[in-house]
Amino acid sequence: MPRAPRRRSTRDDEPERRDAPPTSAEAPAAEVLRLQRAAGNRAVAQMLARNASGAPPIEDRTPIDDLAKKKDVAPLERVKAYARIAGTDALGMDPAAVNDSPVRKVGVNLGVLPTQDDKVGAQAGFIDANDKFSGGKPPDGAKGVAIVVNVTSARFADEDYMVAAMRHEMVHARLMKLTLEHKTAWQQKRGGKTFSQYVDQHVRGTDGGLLKDRFFGGHMDETVAYAEGFLTAFSYAPVEQPQPGERAWIAHLKGFGTEYQNARNNSGPIPKKLPPNVDERNLAIRQGANADEAEAEKLVKEFCGKGGKAKCKNLAAWMLYLDKAGGMYRPALAMIYKVATGKAMP
Repeated sequence: MPRAPRRRSTRDDEPERRDAPPTSAEAPAAEVLRLQRAAGNRAVAQMLARNASGAPPIEDRTPIDDLAKKKDVAPLERVKAYARIAGTDALGMDPAAVNDSPVRKVGVNLGVLPTQDDKVGAQAGFIDANDKFSGGKPPDGAKGVAIVVNVTSARFADEDYMVAAMRHEMVHARLMKLTLEHKTAWQQKRGGKTFSQYVDQHVRGTDGGLLKDRFFGGHMDETVAYAEGFLTAFSYAPVEQPQPGERAWIAHLKGFGTEYQNARNNSGPIPKKLPPNVDERNLAIRQGANADEAEAEKLVKEFCGKGGKAKCKNLAAWMLYLDKAGGMYRPALAMIYKVATGKAMP
């Protein structure tokens, strides 16, 4: 197969990926093609349904409002509240046991990320044998996965934004944990198989492509993470007529738009029979990108199904408004609008 397009580098620990400006003529791929891309050679019906972050939807914003009413909340207690509301316990990360020591540990941590990352609310990464926190390729001998909440972030005290940011990182953390688990199992019983071949036999659905990309140090799961963050924040935001003004969920939507475009640029059909010299890493990029498109649409469908008609209608109205306002990648807005209404965006 042809080599997957290279991705531009956005961070030192991320692989390159390609991005391109949106055009008004672009539209989401047909549903069947998206699902076929994500499922590879397996039947589409075998795709597993499960929550991207590992935790159930946040249906009650009362805990968020209660936290916002409190004054002088200590950073550690604030992070514990964010973790509790987001539901990190679903990943085995105890919200009551947030680590605030300089040495980062498996689970939820309060910390300071590099100065250039002050705009980043939180990050997920691996904890290696020497307690070093890192993204990219899973290190050998890793102890597990951690989420670090950035106390110096400009939005650290923005409850609406940070709870969604936690859900974003939980998507990464869930996939990182799965990658470590399957990497360990593969190393013990690889039987001459590559990691990708092992995953093809043991992992179904969109997780397969995302795990393979993560194994090679990729971050294609950013698309799904931003979708989870955006839909989480929108779900507990009030239903309101679209109007000017910055909202927490819009910041997450902007990130989703960029990453969704990146996934579209890196996705494409995968031949049933691959050539013997196929680049396994480039193949993983494409499979991860294909998985992104299917998983993002699935998350929007789930939101509309669980959020109710009023929320779904409001979501569609906002997509139209933001499209006319400009400044966002249209393919993401168009996909969301079509899922919410069943119609193409005008």
